[in-house]
Amino acid sequence: FFRVPSEFYESLVELISLDLSFNSISGSIPESIGFQSNLQHLELKHNKIGGSIPSSLGNCKNMSWISLFDNNLIGRIPHQLGELTNLEYLFLGRNQLDVNPPSTKIPRSVITLPKLEMGHPRVENNP
Repeated sequence: FFRVPSEFYESLVELISLDLSFNSISGSIPESIGFQSNLQHLELKHNKIGGSIPSSLGNCKNMSWISLFDNNLIGRIPHQLGELTNLEYLFLGRNQLDVNPPSTKIPRSVITLPKLEMGHPRVENNP
């Protein structure tokens, strides 16, 4: 598996679109991704990325598309994503995110996005 160092994200200050899909990337999404104030499109689908979704993504005020589909993400969806007024598409399916009752903590602002894909949750079969 390939790991993207956090310095990579920090060095791309004019970045508008980042697509690293289908690259067997492991590790986590660094908080430094939030330094990308011009970032509009983030595609990290079909990798092996773990950890939680960084709340710093809420700093990317121009973001309109986020696809983190089919990774190993865990935890809750940060409410900061719901504050992205330009965000139209959020694809989070096939992860291990905390979206099942009674612990559902999906922010109302995220639920009202024009396109929210939470389907195809990965089900862990614990003996």
